[in-house]
Amino acid sequence: MISDNFPARTRWPSSVALCLSTMLLAFGCRALPTGESPRAAVGDIVEPVGYRPIGTIFNTAAGTADVTDSEIQPAATADGSSELPFPGLGPLVDRLGGDLEEITTGENLLFLGAAAGAAAAIRGGVDADVRRATSGHPERLGEFGRAVGYLGNVEVQVPLLLASTWIAQQDGDPVSLSMHRSLVDAYTLAGLGTLLVKGVTNTSRPSDDWNGGQYGFPSFHAASSFTIAAVIDEHLGPQAGLPAMGLAGLISYSRIDRRDHDLSDVLFGAAMGYLVGRSVARWHLHGDGNVRLLPWNEAALDQANAADITGIRWSIDY
Repeated sequence: MISDNFPARTRWPSSVALCLSTMLLAFGCRALPTGESPRAAVGDIVEPVGYRPIGTIFNTAAGTADVTDSEIQPAATADGSSELPFPGLGPLVDRLGGDLEEITTGENLLFLGAAAGAAAAIRGGVDADVRRATSGHPERLGEFGRAVGYLGNVEVQVPLLLASTWIAQQDGDPVSLSMHRSLVDAYTLAGLGTLLVKGVTNTSRPSDDWNGGQYGFPSFHAASSFTIAAVIDEHLGPQAGLPAMGLAGLISYSRIDRRDHDLSDVLFGAAMGYLVGRSVARWHLHGDGNVRLLPWNEAALDQANAADITGIRWSIDY
């Protein structure tokens, strides 16, 4: 039985597990390049990547040179060799401080505020309706939902991330190392942000089985899973990003299905995780971590297919 291998509940509060996992991430990671400065954007122009990640089907930075993440190289030592190992906690803290400064922009805070407003709007009636529905028919996904939800546990994600980062170091591929640098930074920031919001809000859960029914908002499973998915999508494109987003969605839904979270917990957690993952990855790749909501009117956007596109649309440009 799958349930024998995937325990239904943990006895540790998620906040304790999250703190321990963040410390493990800080001390245990040894595979990220240091001394690498993100590319600075020229003026207000964001350099587009060669692929089109989810949410960037239309890029407003037309006319700039194409840039791909394969151009990112690891830092070089004095003798010219690549410096791949990550030295420890101090440099990580410094790097996280720089990341946080660059992604806490007005545009990003507006995006997060809109997500918080949407979560607050459904906090009463819609959440209550979902609670009643799941109370009458809990765990519709059955063993599959239990297994998928387990993939969102912090004690599963952190070891997998560390192992993947170690493999990236052994391979020495600069593209993989760049992505894992973004993964570690974004995951840590999203985890600490989730812990902070949980401590401030301390909302109730649909059931008392997880964390004694406390600290529901936002969902860590949703935030962490969408953080990982957003980084993967930004670095590798939709071929890897779409499956990662789909898995993150299943993990998030399993939290509602098992009555561990309200709908608002999951929606805000997913939005926050997506924002942090996308912003950190964009900052590392292109020196710009903003989320922009811009109206535009442009022709010949789909130049690769020789198709002219005209009109006015709302786009989210990362």
